[in-house]
Amino acid sequence: MIAALLRLRYFLRQATGSMRQAPWVQLVAVSTIGLSLMVLGAFLMVLGNVDHLSQAWGQQVRLVAFLNEGVPAADRERLQKAIAAWPEVAALTVRTPEEALAEFKAELGGDAALVEGIGPELMPASLEVVLWPEHRTEATLAALAERLRALPETNAVDDIAYGQDILLRLRGLRDILRLAGLVVTGLVALAVVFIVSNTVRLALFARREEIEIMHLVGATEGFIRAPFYLEGAFQGLLGAGLATGLLYIAWRLLVPEGDPAIRLDLGRLPFEFLPLRATAALAVGASLVGVLASHVSVGGFLRQRGGGP
Repeated sequence: MIAALLRLRYFLRQATGSMRQAPWVQLVAVSTIGLSLMVLGAFLMVLGNVDHLSQAWGQQVRLVAFLNEGVPAADRERLQKAIAAWPEVAALTVRTPEEALAEFKAELGGDAALVEGIGPELMPASLEVVLWPEHRTEATLAALAERLRALPETNAVDDIAYGQDILLRLRGLRDILRLAGLVVTGLVALAVVFIVSNTVRLALFARREEIEIMHLVGATEGFIRAPFYLEGAFQGLLGAGLATGLLYIAWRLLVPEGDPAIRLDLGRLPFEFLPLRATAALAVGASLVGVLASHVSVGGFLRQRGGGP
């Protein structure tokens, strides 16, 4: 146990000493890694907020069946009873044309004067279906819309809406962001490998004589590699910390403190910072990529020197 702690202390001292020998090189490397990871973090943050927006919208959306004009009361009552019997339905509201017009004017607020003179006959009567919270998903809404179209009383229904256009656009945006995120992740990983491997190669060149002496006295391959693995991990970790800090500053400039949302002319758009698990994954991933880059660089150096397999 003591021997292992002493080895770890030696590896840490060697890694930090190597980084202190070329501070400007390390600063450039960490800064470049940080900027690269900042781009990836921004994609992750936007994607996470689009997912949250899609889920929040799905929780608020209601299924609305617009009724044809002149539907007999008996047909409408049968339709209401059929829908109310569904286990997913929490409440069913009948909205008359007069109520629909009044609600529309209320939503317009100060612009309600624009619709003065418009009569309720232009507004269709509707059935508004509210689902239980556990059923407020895009898939359930689509399935219920199809079930509603299959009812015998569907001839009373003119159209069915549940915000499908907006949900479809959000899903398309989410898919595009996920694909772009995969591409950016690959590019950032390659950038980190390139940067770390080159900085480690410089450290290997500066310590080439020390490494040759270690080979001569019987040092194992792992003993030689370990400090460089730590150096690569430190570079990735510092780059991730820098990226997180810069992202937080940019987010705080966009979002007022105490209210994680962007204020737009059309209203409030929720926009939260990266969750803790995402920042942790960014740091761990950057460190692992740094270790991989160091492994590649050290392995190539040792093979050239005749000290590796």
